[in-house]
Amino acid sequence: MDFRRIQILLIIFFALFNIYLTYQIYEKINTNPQIANIESDQDVQEQLANRGISLEVDLSADRVELPVILSDPNTLTSSQLSDLVYQDAELEDGIIESQFDKAIPLRLDSKVNQKLLEQIQREFIANEDYFLNGHEYQMYQYLPANKQLVFWQKLDDSGPILDQTGEIRLFLNNNYEVVGYRQTYQGNVSVLAEKRVAISKEEALYVLDQRLETHLPADSTILNMDMGYHRFVALDDSNIYFPAWKILYEQPDGTIHAELIDGVKRQVVTR
Repeated sequence: MDFRRIQILLIIFFALFNIYLTYQIYEKINTNPQIANIESDQDVQEQLANRGISLEVDLSADRVELPVILSDPNTLTSSQLSDLVYQDAELEDGIIESQFDKAIPLRLDSKVNQKLLEQIQREFIANEDYFLNGHEYQMYQYLPANKQLVFWQKLDDSGPILDQTGEIRLFLNNNYEVVGYRQTYQGNVSVLAEKRVAISKEEALYVLDQRLETHLPADSTILNMDMGYHRFVALDDSNIYFPAWKILYEQPDGTIHAELIDGVKRQVVTR
């Protein structure tokens, strides 16, 4: 009897069974609860305005549909790092930590310049000399106060990964030059389940504000809201991703916070 072959088949079986079981459990516990006390866009906006909270985004009530995604978090290998130049890069637990030999100027400053950010994505992030699979990181968020520029990995025709498990995060010095980065990556991306209806921007903001731990302070500013994915389940060799909203807001003291809202379960993602 070929015990090695049986062992391999058992490993494959249990891996697939874990994915199936996890998804079935989620299906059973997800009752898709209705969100109360939302009558219109104006209702939520008025509630926020009464506390001095301003919006730099359009607060739409339209819902979106995205599929459930399956990925492999272990596709990067140490041997690939030898292809990178002008840097000292290390891979550990699927995360690349790298420092450039010298600071790289990208003409960044304290202001957000969309055309410049698009150019950085095309000419720097997508450059195979500097980053592995950089062309897959197509969406970005500039945080000048934190001296960071983040590029999110886009999952095929779906949205980006928003929870730091698929991103290139550039670290800047006081002159806004790039000195290093941290990269996470999801490979072998596929659709695990058909599209699900996710809550709207309006509902996501409502969910965030109703939770005591994430209640928005008076006089805060909602800077940005992006729809993408967060990792719902992490298995040994696979990750399952569900639709999520990422809400970026600034408190009166200038502190910037980011929160994730599960678009299907309709709750704040705790980390």
